Amino acid sequence: MGILNISILAFAVSAAAMDPNDTPAALEVRTFFRSTNEAEFHQNLGKFFPRRTDKNWWWNEIGYPHALGIASVKFGDWLTEEEKSGIIDYMERAPLKHKRTGQNKAWISAVHYYRGRLIGDKRMEEAAIRDVLSTIVVGKGEGPRPDGSFWQHGAQPQWGNYELHFVETAAEFAAYLKDEQRKVLEKLFEAYGWTIYNGFLDVGSLGRQFAPEIQRSKGGRIQAAAKELGMMLGEAKGFKYFPDAAQAVYAGEGWRTTIKMSTAKIIGTESYNGDNAQGALMADGACYFYCRGDEYENVFPLWNWRYIPGVTAIDREGAEKLGTGSKVFNQVDNIQVQGNKLVFELKRGDLQCFKSWEFLESGVKCKGWGITSKDNAHRVVTSVEQCPLRGEVVEKREGEVTTVIHDGKIYRITGGKVKVNRVHRKGNWNTVMKRRPSEAVEGDILEILIDHGIAPVNAEYTYEITISAF
Repeated sequence: MGILNISILAFAVSAAAMDPNDTPAALEVRTFFRSTNEAEFHQNLGKFFPRRTDKNWWWNEIGYPHALGIASVKFGDWLTEEEKSGIIDYMERAPLKHKRTGQNKAWISAVHYYRGRLIGDKRMEEAAIRDVLSTIVVGKGEGPRPDGSFWQHGAQPQWGNYELHFVETAAEFAAYLKDEQRKVLEKLFEAYGWTIYNGFLDVGSLGRQFAPEIQRSKGGRIQAAAKELGMMLGEAKGFKYFPDAAQAVYAGEGWRTTIKMSTAKIIGTESYNGDNAQGALMADGACYFYCRGDEYENVFPLWNWRYIPGVTAIDREGAEKLGTGSKVFNQVDNIQVQGNKLVFELKRGDLQCFKSWEFLESGVKCKGWGITSKDNAHRVVTSVEQCPLRGEVVEKREGEVTTVIHDGKIYRITGGKVKVNRVHRKGNWNTVMKRRPSEAVEGDILEILIDHGIAPVNAEYTYEITISAF
């Protein structure tokens, strides 16, 4: 039998283990993994006995058993027989027969592996290893996809959630990987080279989890897993469209932009356990433009979630709300990729329009036309930008052209009623992720909006975003 990669195990659980939620369970898991001596370890581990039950099935079948299984390896010399028995009791809740797929299957299989080690059942260990490796295959359903993305919870890209855990589990079992599994993982990391920029995971790739420092944390964890596996992120240059993720990326010299969509086939986003409670518009053509990678860091509790950058939407209160268990799909139709140009039709309730992005050497040119709404009570707004206010904002209006310079980017909007707002907002992280503790924040936000008015008919817009170096 091979030797488990203990460094990635400790890293994955202490830095991850559902940490974006900062639930009491996640905090306690991280605490016992930071134990520095035997007495402290026994004290921290003792909090998990007698066996506890969580409202979330994941903690019962995967979270607690997996973390305690890792503990049984990392701190094995410190465990008492009573503690071993208690850990085995937890592991018995991970069913030997189940219908879990993708990363959920990999997690449960890992639990079976640790259980086999503790009870001395070599057959269980070997079967569990085979089950873990069986998930590292490009298939027709959940798991790795032909374009390098990853599905979980249906046809839904999961770059920053389940796929992140998937590559960490692969690193956990690195000693057992064969060439065919390594080739699949190399494809995933090649794709990650497009969605991670300067160490920050793209906002449109985060999935349903939004928390402090989340882009930096998730980007760092993915890179750490690649390093543990002796792999590298792919080199991104030019235009790339991921058909299995309904996502487009352009990697320019010193900048990057991403477009996030949903289709009849591809789920754009979801809300579970109170995560992503305001993300209904996140896959309606959201467009994020980066010069450094941290442009949107920690903005989420201060966002007006109806003004997601790049999105055209009816400015109706509640339009951004996403009930737990909900999925967003079928908002975008007729996606066309023409060289360095992306075109699609947006259909959301009473609103319909066409949108396009043309990727240039210096930035991106965005157009919208046929913007028509049947809602006679609310305005339609296109959000050019909504980001933390950093430093000076230069605003110029010459004829029909409005130019805004901010934070290394130049925005040029032609025509339309343009609003450039500097807004001081107060917010709370638990409005974004309901299971987080209350944490009030405030800050200054820059909004650049195009107001199309109430019930527009065939309205249009044109704007460009470039880096100020050009």
